[in-house]
Amino acid sequence: MRRSGAKRETADIDGLQKRSKKVKKQSSSSYNREKKEDLVPLKPLMQEDESRREEALIQKVQQCKRVFDFSDATLDVRNKEIKRSALYDIVDYLVTQKTRVVTERTIREIVDCAKINMFRDMNPGQDSELDFMDDDEPILEESWPHLSCVYDMLLKLIEHPEFEPKVAKRYIDQAFIQELLRVLNSTDAREREMIKTILHRIYGRFLGHRAFIRKAIAHTFLAFTFETLIYRGISELLEILSSIINGFALPLKQEHVDFLKRVLIPLHRSFYLNLYLDNLTTCIEQYIEKDPELTPDIVNGLLHIWPKINSQKEVAMLSEMEELIEKLGTRDFENETQRQEIFKKIMKPLYKRMIQCCCSTNFQVAEKALIMWNNEVFLSFFEQNNVELMPIVVPPLYHTSKNHWNPQIAKLITQVMKALLDINQAKYEEVIEQTKEAEKKKPVSGGHDRGGAHRGAGLSGLEHKGRSGGGGAKASTSSQHHSASGQPNAGSQSGERRSTSGNRDRASSSSQRNASKSGSHSKKTA
Repeated sequence: MRRSGAKRETADIDGLQKRSKKVKKQSSSSYNREKKEDLVPLKPLMQEDESRREEALIQKVQQCKRVFDFSDATLDVRNKEIKRSALYDIVDYLVTQKTRVVTERTIREIVDCAKINMFRDMNPGQDSELDFMDDDEPILEESWPHLSCVYDMLLKLIEHPEFEPKVAKRYIDQAFIQELLRVLNSTDAREREMIKTILHRIYGRFLGHRAFIRKAIAHTFLAFTFETLIYRGISELLEILSSIINGFALPLKQEHVDFLKRVLIPLHRSFYLNLYLDNLTTCIEQYIEKDPELTPDIVNGLLHIWPKINSQKEVAMLSEMEELIEKLGTRDFENETQRQEIFKKIMKPLYKRMIQCCCSTNFQVAEKALIMWNNEVFLSFFEQNNVELMPIVVPPLYHTSKNHWNPQIAKLITQVMKALLDINQAKYEEVIEQTKEAEKKKPVSGGHDRGGAHRGAGLSGLEHKGRSGGGGAKASTSSQHHSASGQPNAGSQSGERRSTSGNRDRASSSSQRNASKSGSHSKKTA
């Protein structure tokens, strides 16, 4: 039994290794393989009479509703080629003909064809979580020769001058948008790029769908963040969102501010942050550009969810924080006082976190945080508020410069401390002196504590002795009184102790017996 268990465990480990090194698969979809009639080639649309071009276009679109299985390249080769030629002809016709092309019937048929081809069952496979992080070997869509033309056909329809959103909203509805977001989880980056473009065009042309699209994107982000949903289209959605934020009117609506605080900032919690951080940073910078008063909420939100043990995320968020601070420093303000007031709201928690990163035991985190001091904006903000920030920054750097395990990091810390010295020498030396005095007091205070503990132990011992020998204290006082009056009382004390000790006192020396007798005699006379 043990051997079989060991084999099973080895197989699991080997299976994981095989999946991570597996040759990329060529399908992320599943299809119905029912046998159907062969397609018939049709004349090119431009060769048809102008009076029947619309009917010919509809016939070609209906031909393209036929979906083929590309898992076997030898199946339906002729039919696949007929469909591909028809799709190319339709796309070319929509591009070249600007008038008398798009009608409600044309929109209905093309959208229906797009639904049949695009909204298929996704089959990413059992190793989807591994492939989610694998950019070197993506899973490609086998049917892309047809699928790319279908996406292009839909895109050219939406961009056509005769396209009417009021008519098309009956067919491109909220259900259609939800399906677009579903297939945006495709493993093929080419497909995600096409869906991103189409979704952006829909947002631009369908004013009635804008609020729904924003809500649908927010729902996708929240599910990805808090339900650990594997979703590959986060980066593409952030690209769309960046252009959307750029078009927000001022002042910003509370709905847009809530989207920033409740959706975008929590996206930093994900383990896969590095896959979409650049686009996420661009979106947040757009908010700062629109309303710089949101900077404290953004920075404090990021500091609140700052990673504790993931050094890779910490380095990435340090880079993002540097870009946001630089954005605040380079943005144009009507009054420079406004910039300083905004920065004062974040400077203490910001520099506390930066110094913690500078003193980190992780080499990459410490190096990145220390290099940030070369940023002119970051350093100028410190210089303008150095009196308040010196006590926060200098002591940790001073301690770490002497104790850090990496000599290169210690050298960088020394360079930073030299730069701080040049900014305000008097304040720097004052903080250093206070730090040294605090170091001197630490062992002294520890000694006092230890001495206090010893004294406490001594006092407790004395109290214990006093409680156990309370009668003896009284007797000694009485003995002093009697000795002053010429009557010895020490013998009576020893006699009382021996009377309580039992038979052991009977074996004492003769001198002790005499003392006992004299003590008893003195007690009687008393």
